[in-house]
Amino acid sequence: MKKLIIVVSLLLIISIPLILLDGCTPVQEHNENIDIHIAVPDGAPALAIAKMLNENSQFEGYNVSYSIITGGSTAINAAVNNNEVDILIAPTNLGAILYNRLKGSKNIQLIANEFNSLLYIVGKDISVDSLEELKGKVVFTIGEGATPDLTFQYILSQNGIQYNVTDDPSEEEVGIQYESDASVLLPKMSSGLVQFAILGEPAVTKTLNSFGFSELFSFNDMWNQVTQTTEGFPQASFFAIGEILQPEHQDLLDWFVDNSIDNVEWVNNNPTLAQETLESNGWATPVPLNTELITRCNMQYISAVEARDSIESYLTVLHRLNPATVGGSIPPDDFYYQG
Repeated sequence: MKKLIIVVSLLLIISIPLILLDGCTPVQEHNENIDIHIAVPDGAPALAIAKMLNENSQFEGYNVSYSIITGGSTAINAAVNNNEVDILIAPTNLGAILYNRLKGSKNIQLIANEFNSLLYIVGKDISVDSLEELKGKVVFTIGEGATPDLTFQYILSQNGIQYNVTDDPSEEEVGIQYESDASVLLPKMSSGLVQFAILGEPAVTKTLNSFGFSELFSFNDMWNQVTQTTEGFPQASFFAIGEILQPEHQDLLDWFVDNSIDNVEWVNNNPTLAQETLESNGWATPVPLNTELITRCNMQYISAVEARDSIESYLTVLHRLNPATVGGSIPPDDFYYQG
């Protein structure tokens, strides 16, 4: 009996410090909120998170922050390289470039196509109602070899229309000229030095409202005609990058998908509030948002699974014209998010 009492006493002496130590154990790191950053480029693509920004939408267990990136593709690349973004909207072909550059070091998947083409040909001559009637005229665009330029060249060639980089085209060809960005092109349009141009929203609305231009052709319509498709081409998409693609974050991505779908209707119903929200977060737009502008943005959430055929078709065209525009190769199956 004495031996039993001694053993029990020893067990109690040993267990008491363990109980005290257990009470002092710090909260494990995995119980802390995880920082997640969602970023969009300045311009029309920022519409894709307007509702989330307005409501500062959060998901339990995470600190979700939002930002609008200025500086175009260079700034987007820098944000990815510096691990500053987990969910990103970007030109669809830039996502392919990032996939090919980062494979083996960081996962990236296309969640959804968010914007079909925002591009339009605008002009001063409203009598032009076919691409054939652009022969002998000069069309300005931004960035030689960029996707608007290559897509336009593809559309012309599929219509059997010759083109040349010249400011003095023959009557049998379309002349193409380039400017570095909209800040250079728009003043020339305003002063009458440019009669025809390829622009995206919201710059299109600016030229229609202030410079006396008219919308002549939608790139979506032209693309559908030459590719025998109906959805236009997938210009900008949402991407998930890095650790957020791990299985433990599936619920967060599901939450983001639901919010993105809701955002489309919210922006259409609340253009003024959307503009106020975006501007308070650094958005620079040259014109007030209205239903017509939003419609021309062709914002529609299309999951990666549903959009895959149109995305692959688009990337294949770009790859044929210049493989570098998609990072050298067409991304395989694991580029497309299956959630």
